[in-house]
Amino acid sequence: MKNHPLPDGNKRSACLTMWRCILINGCTWTLNDADDIVATIVRVATGEIRTEELTQWIASNIEK
Repeated sequence: MKNHPLPDGNKRSACLTMWRCILINGCTWTLNDADDIVATIVRVATGEIRTEELTQWIASNIEK
């Protein structure tokens, strides 16, 4: 069983944390398609996406 400290906010918290880390590291988030963002975060939460895939997705949607 997975630990869910925020019963109805883990995906949103993870997404905001990712976005903040991108900004802290001097990059800009370039993806504006909310449906794609939500779908990807849900895939992460359900374990349907590998770390390498997520890394590539992030890299292709930021600008340094």
